[in-house]
Amino acid sequence: LETANNFRINRTANITINIINPPSGPRSIGFTLVMEDGGSGASVTWPSNIEWANGVAPVLTASGKDILVFYTYDGGTTYYGFLSANNLN
Repeated sequence: LETANNFRINRTANITINIINPPSGPRSIGFTLVMEDGGSGASVTWPSNIEWANGVAPVLTASGKDILVFYTYDGGTTYYGFLSANNLN
């Protein structure tokens, strides 16, 4: 997060997401993540410090694009995660 705030991942196999280098708090930062899957249905393991809308990580599209938005204001101790758009083709 020190150098960018827009990211894209093409899921071809199961992945684990790590969020690194957030600015120190109390400065806030948001970033977007485009997750693409060409049909693999790969799973994603998210960091435990993401609080999701409705308390549950979203189900991602098995073949298409999803856009996720994240926000932190406490130096990355907690991130708030939201599914902004799903199943884009």
